[in-house]
Amino acid sequence: MKFRWGNYVLPANSTLVINIYGIHHNPSVYENPEIFDPDRFLPENYKNLHPYAFLAFSAGPRNCFASKGAMIKMKTILANVLRNFKIYSLDPQDKIVTSFESILTPILGIRICVEKRCKL
Repeated sequence: MKFRWGNYVLPANSTLVINIYGIHHNPSVYENPEIFDPDRFLPENYKNLHPYAFLAFSAGPRNCFASKGAMIKMKTILANVLRNFKIYSLDPQDKIVTSFESILTPILGIRICVEKRCKL
């Protein structure tokens, strides 16, 4: 049995891989996709995106059921870390070599500098 999707035909027993990195770095979806810009996920900006433009936890009926709880936990931890520390990368982004496995992984790690913020 063949599966037809538009002009594409997949033979039976084919494997289809969705390039999530490509989706998350697509310039037709995200302006300046290689720039770290957390503001692109503010409610007023995120509401205009296609529901499948950000697939950190997959999407649709088989997505991660714990994704909302995980996002809340990550935001809480990140907010506390950034409130108390300044974090700098010691390597320019174009020098970080990555490998795509089940997640995008830096092959040699990411060297950072962490400085405690001064309390006012």
